[in-house]
Amino acid sequence: MKVRIRPCIVLPALGALLAAACAQPEPEQDTPSTTAAAPPVAGPAAPPPAEIDWAAVDSETVRHFQALLRLDTRDPPGNELPAADYLMGVLQRAGIEARTFALEPNRPNVVARIRGNGSRPPLLIMAHTDVVNIDTTKWRFPPFSATRDSGYIYGRGAVDDKDNLAANLMLMLLLRRQQVPLARDVIPRIQALMSLFREKRLPVVFTEFTYSPAAPLLVGELHPEHRRAAPGAPTGFGRPSSSCLEGHASADTVPDLAPAPGELVVRKHGYDAFHGSVLDGALRARGVTSLLVAGTITDVCVLATVTGAFHRQYGVAVVEDAVATLWPEAQRAALDLVARAYGRVVPAGVALGELLARA
Repeated sequence: MKVRIRPCIVLPALGALLAAACAQPEPEQDTPSTTAAAPPVAGPAAPPPAEIDWAAVDSETVRHFQALLRLDTRDPPGNELPAADYLMGVLQRAGIEARTFALEPNRPNVVARIRGNGSRPPLLIMAHTDVVNIDTTKWRFPPFSATRDSGYIYGRGAVDDKDNLAANLMLMLLLRRQQVPLARDVIPRIQALMSLFREKRLPVVFTEFTYSPAAPLLVGELHPEHRRAAPGAPTGFGRPSSSCLEGHASADTVPDLAPAPGELVVRKHGYDAFHGSVLDGALRARGVTSLLVAGTITDVCVLATVTGAFHRQYGVAVVEDAVATLWPEAQRAALDLVARAYGRVVPAGVALGELLARA
């Protein structure tokens, strides 16, 4: 048996993707594997997208806008289900990938995705479906009638936030219909890193941040979003929202980056993937000396994990186009801090190239 330095990868799901260089035994001779792919079967080419009929787009936008305004989604008590059902129906009929996530059955979130090629950072568009309560005596028209009069449309949520909701919906529909090639998607970059490590039979390790009411740590006081949301109560920044709560789907690795059988998954109760976990021991057992980091959120779990690795004498590189956060200012600041104080910041292409050159 011979030993050589070869990379291995650690993937914290909600925190960071860590690719590590480690020394580990390798068999004297590997059995090569080959995959034979069937030749593609030619089919009819997809027709080119038609020129946009902006008058029709205008009419369709207004139709969706009025349909959403006519749905009573007042909060409190909180019942966004009709709006979620409407959006899911439109998106699914258009062939757009969409899912719902619900902490409470009547208050689901709709997440739709049009995949890009991953050459640029991802772009998120968002709007909320709930509206505030009303005093009907102050309304000229019924607040859920979406009445159109003298060039105006009247309805609760017309400017907060169902106008943005309808605009975002139409943007998604037009991107799909016009077959617009998109570049922004962070997941393919992470998938490419994971695929290369797995192809070369190198380790992949995941970590997932989880907040547990059984361990009411300071993170729950500073960030109440992690605490359990009360039924029917408003959620969001500064409010208990069950975000990354133990047993909640938000604490799990996204399906597109799911661990393969036998890969280590480390559940952590703080933002630093090393603190109070087995990660350091697992890496040192493999002779790990350096880490390649990607994932979310750049300025929280990624940054905390990078500093934890640095103080444990690991060499660190962050994949700048395979990490993401909520605000571009926070993204720039976090990456600048890493590059100045803790390690390297590299694009995915460079990381893959260096891995191929070394392995």
